[in-house]
Amino acid sequence: MASLVLDTSAVTALAKANPEILQIVDSNEFDIIIIPLATDAELRFGYQNGSQESTNLVRYEQMKRDMLAEITLPDLETSKLYAQLATWCTQHGIATSNNDLWIAATAIQNGAQLLTLDTDFSRLPQVRLAKI
Repeated sequence: MASLVLDTSAVTALAKANPEILQIVDSNEFDIIIIPLATDAELRFGYQNGSQESTNLVRYEQMKRDMLAEITLPDLETSKLYAQLATWCTQHGIATSNNDLWIAATAIQNGAQLLTLDTDFSRLPQVRLAKI
């Protein structure tokens, strides 16, 4: 079973019907689509601070249902992976947001590829990125 983790940029691109992102998500390559809690929180923050909160929330909920996406909560294993990634970044002089580290840890924990348009993740060799 292959899993795909979506970061905030990927979900935003899906909402805008980005053809490359749609093709990856709609492919039969992935059995499980995962939205980490950090991605969900970033999206909700953006919606609350935008002018179309209710419209965006409805669209987001429908998109999750259509993809059969799972919101994944961090657990102790996610926490350990986060700490390892954060330590690695510190040792290599790489500045990465806390949310990106949680998203990366979720992808690693689930043995999943990460779908993102954010180039920051390319600096983390521990993360398998989906090819766009």
